[in-house]
Amino acid sequence: MKTSPLQLDDSYIVEVIVKASDTEVSADFRSSDIRIQADPKYTQSENDPLKWEVELNVLFCGAPEKPSPYSGRAILRGFFTINGGLKEEIQKHIVAVNSPAMLYSTAREIVANLTARGRFGRMLLPSITFIDEKKRFDPPPDASITAEDESKAKQEQVAD
Repeated sequence: MKTSPLQLDDSYIVEVIVKASDTEVSADFRSSDIRIQADPKYTQSENDPLKWEVELNVLFCGAPEKPSPYSGRAILRGFFTINGGLKEEIQKHIVAVNSPAMLYSTAREIVANLTARGRFGRMLLPSITFIDEKKRFDPPPDASITAEDESKAKQEQVAD
């Protein structure tokens, strides 16, 4: 086993709101029925490009046809360091995918602990993935002329 190239240096809770449902909840309600919106915001340190601040805003509720026992939100902030021995693109992908996953696991634990003392008992947020977050740091498509475009243009000139 080896340590991750991304290390969580510190984290804290910015805000947590959990509201119990006003209506009865179906006995067959499962955590997979919970609607989740998890939005990370990434800030790279100006002084040290290996340091990142990530804020994760998690909203959770039930569907209109299947109310959730609880609804609410949790905002967490974490401070991370990425290993400098990796290519910059790889570093950003690791930060994009793993840092919100670490913070989300904290949000799940907080919501489970708070709801354990609530009217409907403990509610565990569903597992989610942040794999699509790595697209945020993908370079934009190159608008410049490619070698293939140049080759086609030369062939068209020769043909004329």
